[in-house]
Amino acid sequence: MTSNLSLAELRLEYAQKRQIAIPIAGAICWGVAGAFGAVLPVSSASIAMFICVGLIFPLALLVGLVVHENVMARDELGDLLFKSIIAASLFWAVVIPFFIVDRSSVPLTLGIIFGMPWMILGWIMRHWIGSFHAIARTVLIVVAWFLFPEYRFVAIPSIIVVIYLISIFVLATRTFGEPSQP
Repeated sequence: MTSNLSLAELRLEYAQKRQIAIPIAGAICWGVAGAFGAVLPVSSASIAMFICVGLIFPLALLVGLVVHENVMARDELGDLLFKSIIAASLFWAVVIPFFIVDRSSVPLTLGIIFGMPWMILGWIMRHWIGSFHAIARTVLIVVAWFLFPEYRFVAIPSIIVVIYLISIFVLATRTFGEPSQP
């Protein structure tokens, strides 16, 4: 898994990939979670959201086959991104206790935690979409958390899906060449 390429060369090589399989899977799973949130009571909607978020990566493997991306490709920077996802997953130690105390905390905690790896993706690709995705997602989730307390299981997934759609569009239509940020 080691390479003779410099970090700059590795980042440039990584940035040449579209990287849309996981965001497509995320948009689908969060959309399904929001649909469940619209029809289920909070206790059931929270369990459905746990399941939907847990299905993002397996679904991304299938989406990757359709869009011709190897989600499991492991190089140095892919490994870094994978480790950032594992790091975010360690926050289950926060999500679960909050869930036990307040089931309506699930969209807030899961929505923010699993948006954090986008910062790493953006850094790797030297592209603004990573920072946009993580920051916009976090800010809008917190705003929705306070503005729509009765609709958290619909409003927050809706925001996440819209941010995903923007991110997918940007990733799918960007030109491949020099990265857009230093």
